[in-house]
Amino acid sequence: MGRPSDAPKGLLNVMEGRTKLLVRPSGGPKGPASRGGVFFNPAMVQNRDLSVLLIDHLSGCGLLPGKNKRVLDGLCGSGVRAVRLGMETELPARGIGIVGTDLDGPSVEAAVMNASLNDVDVNFIRKDLGVHLHRERYSYIDIDPFGPPVPFLRSALEGLLNGGYMGVTATDTAALTGSVPRVSRRRYGITLEMTHAYQEISCRSLMGYIAVVAASMERGVEPVLFYSSDHFVRGYVRTVKGARRADRSLECVNWLQIDGPRPPRIIESFQKMIPSKGSKLIGPVWTGPLEDSPILEKLRENVSNEVRWGYLQTRKQILALLDRAISENGLPIMGYDLNEMASLFRTSPPSMEAIASGLMDMGRSFSRSRFSPTIFKTDGKNEEVDRLFREGGDLNGTGQC
Repeated sequence: MGRPSDAPKGLLNVMEGRTKLLVRPSGGPKGPASRGGVFFNPAMVQNRDLSVLLIDHLSGCGLLPGKNKRVLDGLCGSGVRAVRLGMETELPARGIGIVGTDLDGPSVEAAVMNASLNDVDVNFIRKDLGVHLHRERYSYIDIDPFGPPVPFLRSALEGLLNGGYMGVTATDTAALTGSVPRVSRRRYGITLEMTHAYQEISCRSLMGYIAVVAASMERGVEPVLFYSSDHFVRGYVRTVKGARRADRSLECVNWLQIDGPRPPRIIESFQKMIPSKGSKLIGPVWTGPLEDSPILEKLRENVSNEVRWGYLQTRKQILALLDRAISENGLPIMGYDLNEMASLFRTSPPSMEAIASGLMDMGRSFSRSRFSPTIFKTDGKNEEVDRLFREGGDLNGTGQC
């Protein structure tokens, strides 16, 4: 990253993916520093890499609905995502329009400049997102705000065609993980506490909230992929109109009873709760799958093509994310925390390899969690996992995680 001699004052020359950009960074490697200025967060490169991959795949497979297909980069800031879609995907060649909106005048000016710099056809509009989506409809809408997505979700859902897709980013992780319960309650209507799998809970909190908002508009939602990082939660969903679809989605919004560093009990009503000492009750959150495995398997196949996608800065991280998300599918939510389980049984934490070997010897499945390096998932029973820690102790003889 460097400032070219002919760049406008205060702007830096950035190369992201295959796209040249003139931006004013609004944060460092781990997140945004402030809301002010023409917004560009350099820490979101994986977020944008993955959206480029996914939207290119959805368009190529004919999964985007509508006769006149269009994608919208809502709250576009300096236009990075929209310009990259125009520069690095086949959307233009497929006749799919790319639009960006922002209410901030300097941001729209910067976005237009970046589109011109890369000679791509992207239509940037200075307009409030809700006002724009009151009339316009899109096949895909991306919402990546500074802070919570709550104020924009209803407008985005309204602006989607039936069967359309939506990408949502939330950077208010304290509210979604439960580290500030009063904010979780106020902002998302969720009762949360911190748990061993707080990263996964942040995704389930966001997905559950999206499902509730969509259901109030008689729309169902189906997750494509959710994941979390140090400073944001990211999810992709497909929306389908209809009261029955909405009711079906709400069947996956439930409460969780958490007893220690193990998978929770899913509670559909308080009458089914079995209280125990130290139990935590959180919810309502999404308790269904957080991924669409067929789409992710095709996406993994695509990104494995190094000739096509080898230039992506976060390609290896994306491959690892997809691998774990696919392997987690169908396994109990939250999983087991290696260190907390070892502490529970007062033994040294074994390696993940040793745990995997022990479970597979029992004929059980094993997957590392995409959400945390110390959490694993399995279809084994609690008592089987407990026995590995109780009897095996330091299974690999090293005491290393």
